This record gives sequence, C-alpha cells and structure tokens, in this order.
Amino acid sequence: MNKLELAPSVSRVQWCSVPLKYQSYSQNYPTPQPNTWVKLLELPSPYAQDEALLLCEDTPETWAVWIPEYGEATLTTSQFCLQ
Repeated sequence: MNKLELAPSVSRVQWCSVPLKYQSYSQNYPTPQPNTWVKLLELPSPYAQDEALLLCEDTPETWAVWIPEYGEATLTTSQFCLQ
C-alpha cells in the first residue's frame, strides 16, 4: 500500500465547516479578526482546550492567542480554523 504524502499548502486560515451549498472556490477566505474564537487543529498540550481566542496578529501568518487551560501562545494560521 502506498503512503499518501501531501504537498505543503499555502498558509491561510482554514474553514472548519463545509458550506451547505457548493460555492465557487474563487471566493475570498474569511479574515481572522482579534477577539474571535477559533478551533485548534493541533493542541499545544493534552490538557489544553481545543479552542483559542485571537488576541492580535503578529505577522501575516502568525497570531498571539489565549488558550484555556494553557495560556498565551503564538500560532500560525495553519494551526487553527475559523468556526
């Protein structure tokens, strides 16, 4: 059986849910905003919650966040998705 390998993707915020109606992929992706809860795709520890509060954008690809049961952290946009 062959191992499936994925090519690295362009870093952008991912969507957690699929729209009910199919829409063109040419639409703009949502832009993260401060004071928004996001879903974590990778947990920083086994005890951390699976959501984080966006605090502020550090760079176009990283955000300072607060994670319940963990504290403050810096995440890349590939580590979370908008809900």
